[in-house]
Amino acid sequence: MNYTFKHRDDTVAVVSFDSYTGQVTTFSVVNPELMPTGVSPVGCGEFRKWWKYRAVPFSRSTTKFPYNFGQAFNPCAYLRDNFGVSLGDCYWVCPEEMDFRWEEVSPFNTSDWRDFDPNAALGGDQDKRWLLSDGKPYLYKIGAYEAVNEYIASETHRRQGFGHYVPYCLSEVCPGLSERTAEGEGFTACVCAPFTSGDVEYVPAWQVVNTRKQGNSTSNFEHILDCAEACGMDREKVREFLEYQTITDFIFTNIDRHYTNFGFLRDSKTLRFLGPAPIFDTGNSMFFEPDSHLRPVRYEELFKIKTNGIFRNEYKGLGVVRNCSVDFEKLMSYEEVKDAYVKGGVDAKTADIIAGNYRSKIKICKNFFETGWKMKKTEQ
Repeated sequence: MNYTFKHRDDTVAVVSFDSYTGQVTTFSVVNPELMPTGVSPVGCGEFRKWWKYRAVPFSRSTTKFPYNFGQAFNPCAYLRDNFGVSLGDCYWVCPEEMDFRWEEVSPFNTSDWRDFDPNAALGGDQDKRWLLSDGKPYLYKIGAYEAVNEYIASETHRRQGFGHYVPYCLSEVCPGLSERTAEGEGFTACVCAPFTSGDVEYVPAWQVVNTRKQGNSTSNFEHILDCAEACGMDREKVREFLEYQTITDFIFTNIDRHYTNFGFLRDSKTLRFLGPAPIFDTGNSMFFEPDSHLRPVRYEELFKIKTNGIFRNEYKGLGVVRNCSVDFEKLMSYEEVKDAYVKGGVDAKTADIIAGNYRSKIKICKNFFETGWKMKKTEQ
């Protein structure tokens, strides 16, 4: 069966899918100017990659979440059967024999998702789900440890007076997905509203950096700035945003700021880029890995933490920052961080270790910017 790939109500291409896997088999572009940013209109290889990234990853579709795939056999087929709609942008697919309009399938325009599930396009490995409350969508992310991390990041940005972030609230319950915890057991989820709308859509960084070839001598950081500028964004404003994000990610030990966990916003009608998307998804931070938060991390180890993102390791990230915009006096204290984890259900001993490692990271970061101290070669 052929489908029409659309952006809002405009036809972008004609596409067909494997009936079993939901993978793209053929792709014929009609309007190349409306293709997703950074996705080549030539052939179907890059669009196939884009479609796969859009679907729920297998790592999450097999967890405790109640994904009801219906007649679909896997995430890509489930995505296809739910029109490919997402709360991130205005792209979707429509079977050729149907005559739906964008307003009929847009998850932003309805208070009833009975006919489709926008969670089919919700990426990431953490257990999460979009749910409607009073006709408005909210994202619930499951996991007490990760939920507290999101809260700490939100509270930090608020205290810094940095307005461009997604605020997360802690919740003891995720309707339909988890039972309310026993009293004193802590929080099970964090909740946030979408930072997109029917008029403003999200473009992940991996698509933006795919718009230009990176030079051999160009760093990943500068390449992002080059691509953002070529897309019409203010280079210095993008730099200021990324520098602040880099510093706070260092403090939180957020090693998961990969090219899908940050990006840019654009007007869905004019396709004009508006600037960086707000900071979101800081759950995989504060030494979240299973064994890393069970002991104090040695001082020299804190320089060698590898990241899944722009920089090879965290220290390299600090090296690109020209202006430190973080007020260290306004950061959450050791005691506040420890208390947040205890209230979230983390045992006091572990909470103490996490908070201690956090305090060490602040000390290193503050020393770096206030004294100009540089790491020795042997520490790199």
